[in-house]
Amino acid sequence: MIPLGREKLGICIADVVGKGVPAALLMVNVQAAGRAFASESASPAWLCEPVNSVLCANLAPEKFVTLFYGVLDGEKKTVQYACAGHPPPILKRASGSVQLRENGGAVLSVFPHWQYENSLVQLAPGDRLLLFTDGITEARKADGEQLGEGRLMHLLEELAEEAPSALNARLLERVKSFGGSHLQDDATLIAIAVCKRMTSSTSHHFASPQ
Repeated sequence: MIPLGREKLGICIADVVGKGVPAALLMVNVQAAGRAFASESASPAWLCEPVNSVLCANLAPEKFVTLFYGVLDGEKKTVQYACAGHPPPILKRASGSVQLRENGGAVLSVFPHWQYENSLVQLAPGDRLLLFTDGITEARKADGEQLGEGRLMHLLEELAEEAPSALNARLLERVKSFGGSHLQDDATLIAIAVCKRMTSSTSHHFASPQ
């Protein structure tokens, strides 16, 4: 989470190839690059490009990173975002509809001149926007069956009325239950919720990453 002024917040989720200390060190570098280029005026697509250039110049060919970067505008109740090989967010409307938002871009550190694109979500009271890593959707049963995006969308539909502070915990609990309490990969969830009762000032809540 990167504060970008009074009403804006940068939200970044990344997933690096590999495990252990090398992967952890790579993630530290990704975090540092993201914070270095983030600003109130920088769009998510623009941020992805210099971060990608830095990683292309410094990582071995077999290393890569997926990244979601979004800017939450609390006053306008919008999230502008870009995905670099990362799963796009899931939007649950207060009206009941659930959709996987579309936004595609190459993973970081592979194509040095890739141009990323911005997408925009307009949020309304009662909406939920779920951000996640593929460790969630790739949770699997003993027979190899994966949770997948469809089941995750269904779980969000079932649990959308949970308070933002509890939504991540309940979702993660259900994902672990599906996979027999064991996750194959790191799992991160961030839920953005808009209060149903809006005051004259903007209200928004952030569920902590799990």
